[in-house]
Order: sequence, then structure tokens, then C-alpha cells
Amino acid sequence: IQVVAAIIMSKDKYGKQIVFATQRGYGEVKGGWEFPGGKREEGEKQQEALKREIMEELETEIEVGELIDTIEYDYPNFHLTMKCFKTEIISGELILKEHMAAKGLRKEELNDVEWLPADITLIEKIEKIMREADRKTEINVLYEKLERLWMEGKIVSTYGGCEDDFTNPDGDVLAEFMEHIYTYYTDVEM
Repeated sequence: IQVVAAIIMSKDKYGKQIVFATQRGYGEVKGGWEFPGGKREEGEKQQEALKREIMEELETEIEVGELIDTIEYDYPNFHLTMKCFKTEIISGELILKEHMAAKGLRKEELNDVEWLPADITLIEKIEKIMREADRKTEINVLYEKLERLWMEGKIVSTYGGCEDDFTNPDGDVLAEFMEHIYTYYTDVEM
């Protein structure tokens, strides 16, 4: 069986990444948690199938992004090939039409639900994607704070803008703040 799955990414009210998970409401794996999606119809492209499935299951329009992974999994009665795409919501309220429940999970909560066997193989990769996105958000927040402090004249660069040359007007070095930014900047591709 060939299916497509939506890894619907969003942010919570604190700006942290969340991923949308649904609890299956039918079939022999009823009650298990999964990423929403379904089967492709004859002649349908993967991205088209995913958009159609999410509209049918959740009354939500999505934008389909990059392919995150292709999962190959052997269930007792069939072999599953699942193409998993990163997606974002364009419009809609994620109305459950075929699922029992749904949750927006932060990376720390990814193991709080009982994933279906094929879906759980994707959790480590999703956690990495979420961690990188959260770090980029943190970097942006730190840069905004730094820029605001600089614009307010609370810090000045004493030598060509090097990370350890920022001081406040009293001469105190803001090394810890800049080291924090520098560490994130060097660990995350911008």
C-alpha cells in the first residue's frame, strides 16, 4: 500500500515548534496515533493526494513542502510505503472527520502518544527538524534583543563588531550574551 502523510508544522503561542498528530478513528489500528494522510488515487501526484486527503479528513488546506522521508514498513497483512511531507496550514480549522482525537505536540511531547509502528520510525527525524527550527527562532529573538539594545545605545561595539567586543556605556563586557548568540549561530545553518 502506498500512502502520503502530512507532517503539519506550526508554532505554539510561545513560538515553539509543534507538529500535528491524529488518533486513528477506524480500522484494525484504531486508537493509534499517526500523521494524517492517505492513499493516492490513480494518476494523482503525491502532493495533490496529500492536499486532497487533508481536506477530506480535516477540512484544512495545506501547502506541501519538502519530502522529509519515505518510510517502508511491514505490517502483518501488508507492506506500507509512506511518503512523508513537511506541510503548513494555509486555511481551515483542522476539523476531525475521521479521527478520534488530535494534538499539537512540542518536541518534548513527541513520545507522549502511542504512535503506529510505521509513524514512530519518523519521530527522531521530526524531533531534529523541530529542534533546528526552535534554535533558529531563538537566534532571531536574541538578534532582535541585541539590535534593540544597540539602537537604544545600551551597548556599543568597540572594535569592528566582533562577538566579544560589545560593551555597555559603563564598560561591562556582554560576553555571556554574545557567546550565547555565537554558539547558536555557529551550530545552526541560517
